[in-house]
Amino acid sequence: MSDSVSNSSSTFDLRTSVSDWARTSAEADESLLKVGYVGTFDLEGPETESHLDVVLVVEDTDVPMAERGSQWNLGPIGVPAQALVYTSDEWDEVMAGEGWLSQKMKTQTVWVFDR
Repeated sequence: MSDSVSNSSSTFDLRTSVSDWARTSAEADESLLKVGYVGTFDLEGPETESHLDVVLVVEDTDVPMAERGSQWNLGPIGVPAQALVYTSDEWDEVMAGEGWLSQKMKTQTVWVFDR
């Protein structure tokens, strides 16, 4: 995945955009431990149905996994995106796994923030 993305108004650096969002979000929420991205975002432009998965690792939460992503405003990133939010313990389990999700996250996630 290239880090340069073309959107309708200009070309911008995807890594910088996610990194800036992560830094701002971490300042507002100290429970945010790690931020990375992986996904199917079509590098030809945002008019497609592709999106970016933004991986967030938080210390802990009582919010059910299915509801966690809606708590994060990813709009400032500038591309279609959804949040995949894991607790630290859940993330450790993903990284210890051998399934397709674990392999994808291990090999394709671009990390931009680590507290």
